[in-house]
Amino acid sequence: MHGGATMKNIRRTGVTATIKGEPNPEYPEAVILTLRQQEICDLVVIGLTNKEIAQRIGLGYRTIESHRENIYRKFGVRNAVELVRKTLGAK
Repeated sequence: MHGGATMKNIRRTGVTATIKGEPNPEYPEAVILTLRQQEICDLVVIGLTNKEIAQRIGLGYRTIESHRENIYRKFGVRNAVELVRKTLGAK
């Protein structure tokens, strides 16, 4: 699943993400995340810190920071609070 162009649409708390594929015209608002970014996004939304996420999935703290920055950029948010609001569909 990691290397292919297979499209998988995931509905997560109001946000549709197209994983490892082209944007889906059915969901023009979709944010394209890798599987790792989706995993980290889910953990951020439930309130884990970078350190807790790093320990849970076995990556370095700085790697988690980098993934989070990319997730924030893709969602057009500046911090975890804005990310939670966006993923929960709040205005």
